[in-house]
Amino acid sequence: MLRRAFEILTRVLVIAAAVNVACLAFVPGYDWRAGPLHLVAHAAFKPLIFLSASFTLAILARMAAGASRDVNGNLSLPAWPLLVAVAAIGAYAISFRVNYHDSLWAYASFSASHASASSLAEYFYRRLPDGFYRPIGFLSLWLDWRLFGNALGWYHLQSVGLHLGNSLLVAVLGRGLGFRRSTATAAALVFAVAPATFETVMWPAARFDLLAAFFSLAAFALALRFAKAGGIAALAAMCGSLALALLSKESAYAAPLLLIVLRLVRGAGGAAPAELRRWRLAILCAFLVAATAVAVRFPVLGGIGGYGSLHFALTWNTVATMLVRAPLACQMALDATTRWPLWVDAGVAGFALLLVYVAFTYRPQSPRREWWPLAALLVALLPSANVIAFIGPSLVQGRYLYYCSVWPAFFLGAVLMRTAHPRAVLGLWVVLAGLATFFSQYVHERRVDAIPRLVAEIAEDLKAVPSCQQVALVDMPDQVNGSLFFSEELARALGARLPGVEIELKGRTTREGPPPSACLAYTWVDETPPLVRLKRIRGGGSHTW
Repeated sequence: MLRRAFEILTRVLVIAAAVNVACLAFVPGYDWRAGPLHLVAHAAFKPLIFLSASFTLAILARMAAGASRDVNGNLSLPAWPLLVAVAAIGAYAISFRVNYHDSLWAYASFSASHASASSLAEYFYRRLPDGFYRPIGFLSLWLDWRLFGNALGWYHLQSVGLHLGNSLLVAVLGRGLGFRRSTATAAALVFAVAPATFETVMWPAARFDLLAAFFSLAAFALALRFAKAGGIAALAAMCGSLALALLSKESAYAAPLLLIVLRLVRGAGGAAPAELRRWRLAILCAFLVAATAVAVRFPVLGGIGGYGSLHFALTWNTVATMLVRAPLACQMALDATTRWPLWVDAGVAGFALLLVYVAFTYRPQSPRREWWPLAALLVALLPSANVIAFIGPSLVQGRYLYYCSVWPAFFLGAVLMRTAHPRAVLGLWVVLAGLATFFSQYVHERRVDAIPRLVAEIAEDLKAVPSCQQVALVDMPDQVNGSLFFSEELARALGARLPGVEIELKGRTTREGPPPSACLAYTWVDETPPLVRLKRIRGGGSHTW
């Protein structure tokens, strides 16, 4: 009786959350009062999180109600590697057009300081510019610099390739864990187009997450192979892959704990004693590799590194943040700081309706088989539990969810393949999530494209003041719709176009006006996203572009 009541309640929550999101897709917000009741929403970021959370609860409630007859059988998804490749490349092809010359965009200047291959050894025993210990990631970026120099567009080739490799490894790992081929392929497709983590693939300097996931997934697959068939080569390869993951980013320190989760999943299926013994050996080796990696950090970093005490603060807020941000992984999320075009409005509303349909038509097969990835998700979040709170409406810092998104992809893949029309549901999911991933990058691409136009218009204004020696940009935001480097890139482009003219850049936090010596001054205009506009406030009157 209680299970049935909970199931009904969660379905009501899904419907209410979906209606809320669908409304916010077409209206800018609302502030509604009725006596003591006050409903307010100004953007879709939090409503989308609530929708994802209520959908997950509805699925868990349906699982608790018991298994159903398998009406779909073992579906086939033909040419599955090609499907995954099309999804991943289609979602991220636009990233090649998003490039900034800031030193933090691809660490190109740091790579240039290590021109000889012999100097690369320093990556392993000297503190790196980000203050962390991630030599494999910096080697990857050095390789890009060596091959492409300042042609930043080509840096995306390695990032997209790594993401595609990770997506394919998700399918391989799913098969190793006993999922049907269709479910493993569905998980790979869901992971390939996950909207909240687009920053990881779009930003070359966020490649550390891609590499940590790649080598961790390889280590998991090798651990499964070793546990099933033995072989010292598989065990050694697992340890080597895990070491490379730990040298890529700190999120990989969750891997030994995740191996325990995988062992419990395999053991629950009645694994042979010999397999369980090999699992224990693999887990022991994984913890030894992780302990060695921690020990190496002390002489290099002078301590364990990371964000100091932030990584080790365990409070109720830590737990709450994990539970609040976790639903973003692999579900609908997109830049909510800019005005959405009609096709995005329709896509978000359509995704909300799709979740309702899935919640009502899902038929669970085995609670043991389908809910455990959510436990793995929470385990994978542990190294970044205190930093995922930084993820906001623009999805900046969404890269912190990339490593852990593997596990909800398995959960969602299993759920989608147990609906009334699995192929159609999966196809619609991939298209809508892929469009969201594309749009969030498109916002950045618009920012980059706007810079030459703004520079040209300022240069035109300058012709009316030929003796001008200083141009000021004031009240510039730290980030424009998640574009962390926009203001600096605009100032750099102006300096290149206007040699001999000093460009004075003042951020919003300084609250300073233009200096008296500036004969032209411009301020940022927030009111008209997604257009990029500056308002001239000094020099020949004022106007807005």
